[in-house]
Amino acid sequence: MAKTIGYVRPGVYGSDIDSQAATLIEAGAETISVEGALTDDADKPVLHRVFEALSTGDTLVVASLDRLAHTPTELFYLLDEIMKRGAILKSLRENLTLEGENGLRSPHVAHAPHAPSAPDDSSFIRHLGILIDFERAILKEWQRKTIGAAKQRREIGTSRRRR
Repeated sequence: MAKTIGYVRPGVYGSDIDSQAATLIEAGAETISVEGALTDDADKPVLHRVFEALSTGDTLVVASLDRLAHTPTELFYLLDEIMKRGAILKSLRENLTLEGENGLRSPHVAHAPHAPSAPDDSSFIRHLGILIDFERAILKEWQRKTIGAAKQRREIGTSRRRR
């Protein structure tokens, strides 16, 4: 029998766990899994347990996509895993539902009735891939620039001041 699981991750600046949980219960979540406070090297152990429990037809409900992932790249891989499991992701803030049937990567995007223009079924994943490529290009450029500046400082014998 398909189940609906809510996933809550606290925000950085405030613990909005109760409001997220209430929203997910209102949206039909039968169980709520709450991630603890995360550190920089945290691995989201509760999310891993939720993913292990997901099976075909199950729905993972989140208050918003930023509660699920920190970066577009992480989101892309999490969506891929959800689809491989044949589960459904429902994000309430974005009014987005992505379905994966029997491991097939065939997203279905549900839109608000008031949305003026809605992308077709595969465009969300395609656009997310474009954003990931953009993010990587920006990071690569920043890395090259930073390394070049450090080399230049070494050549002229100066160093960056520490605060």
